[in-house]
Amino acid sequence: MARVVDDRRAIEKLGNPLLRAYATSKLGLLADAEERFGDALRLHIEARDLFASANVGSDSAHELALWLALLDADFEAGEDRELAKELRQLANRLTRAAG
Repeated sequence: MARVVDDRRAIEKLGNPLLRAYATSKLGLLADAEERFGDALRLHIEARDLFASANVGSDSAHELALWLALLDADFEAGEDRELAKELRQLANRLTRAAG
């Protein structure tokens, strides 16, 4: 358990909510592997909540759409019409590639 506590301190120093969410999810996997299922569940829920509330940005809507697609998680474009357009274009491109 001491290792998890030390890792949690390091996670708090990351600052970026998306990095904190990613690191927290990895701690959840570690707890799973160590069969500490109560800790694992708590960490997975915390990571989910961090991912859900993360505000992300990028140099362009196109670049942000590509990064979001790599998350392998559900997300919403919100009110950003430019991002929604880029996501639709990316979805169409991927659909054509899949045949």
